[in-house]
Amino acid sequence: MTIQQPIIVLLGGCSGSGKTLTGRTWAELHPPAAHFSTDDLVSGMWWSDEADLSAHAAAVAAIVALGKALVAEGCSCVLEDVFDPYDFEYLWKPLLKDVPNIKVAILDPGLEVAAQRDSTRPAAKGFDVVAIQHAAIVQWPESMRIFNSRITPEEAVELIDRLPMDNYSGPGVGDVFG
Repeated sequence: MTIQQPIIVLLGGCSGSGKTLTGRTWAELHPPAAHFSTDDLVSGMWWSDEADLSAHAAAVAAIVALGKALVAEGCSCVLEDVFDPYDFEYLWKPLLKDVPNIKVAILDPGLEVAAQRDSTRPAAKGFDVVAIQHAAIVQWPESMRIFNSRITPEEAVELIDRLPMDNYSGPGVGDVFG
């Protein structure tokens, strides 16, 4: 599927939720498109301590800048992070306030499925971290969450495509998380 006007898909979920596979699948099915994760910066390139909040803020700023530049050139982007509602409100939203055509999709396979998937990865976060992340993502409205424990990445992409554009709008957390 080719998109007429480039968009940014903000793809969230806890560790093990399928963000990377779904994000890559979305990009492959919507050329020209690219996929970026804050993990690409925090885990491998700049810092060794993922808990460093300033490192996370810098990674968010970097991939948002990259996404904005690519959209300006006609390329859609998937930008991936956990998207804790607080982080979203205070790190992401201010950087994206001037960007049209954004949609937020939160992948939620459920805690047990996410923890099992996470445990099979070389860089597993562990159950406690997955549980904390999952507790954060379930604060998003169900209308923005995709329950993906029993669907393929392609089916998740179809559900992302059905979400309305600018589905996170409003001046503050109270409007979305009210």
